Amino acid sequence: NGTRMPVVPCGLIANSLFNDSFDMFMNRDTGENMTCCNRTRDTDCSVRFQNPNGAPEVSPEDLVDTTMPPNWPYDLSEIPGGLENESFIVWFRVSAFPKFRKLYGRLQESGSSDINLPAGNDSIFLTYNYPVREYKGTKSLFLAEISWLGGRNLFLGIAYIVTATPSI
Repeated sequence: NGTRMPVVPCGLIANSLFNDSFDMFMNRDTGENMTCCNRTRDTDCSVRFQNPNGAPEVSPEDLVDTTMPPNWPYDLSEIPGGLENESFIVWFRVSAFPKFRKLYGRLQESGSSDINLPAGNDSIFLTYNYPVREYKGTKSLFLAEISWLGGRNLFLGIAYIVTATPSI
């Protein structure tokens, strides 16, 4: 209508919010679940990503004089936790390279921090919401085991050790 309004949240990353969903079903009673917690840094929620008025959720009243990004299929008030949603925060971390991975969740045994996936048949159901064909992108699902040196690329962990050794 020609009226200029601030976009909340703003930026290209917000406009391309990844909104696929994954549901993992274990075909045995092991008590393990996929958790989407503890993927963000403490400063993410306390400094960088805060809901309006410090509320735990974003209400439509908080967004009265704003508009949502053009490619969003839903309103910010429909996202649980609003701007403090962990999946939203993880997506907002900028990648230095065109090919990147974002942590969606962790397999975790109920009441424990141990990750132990015994052999068996499990199912993962994907809901495809985020389009990638229009810019020739691809999506993949990786199940990975991390070590104390980090993820799949050991170079960074080894570089930290080599760099820190002389300072000791």
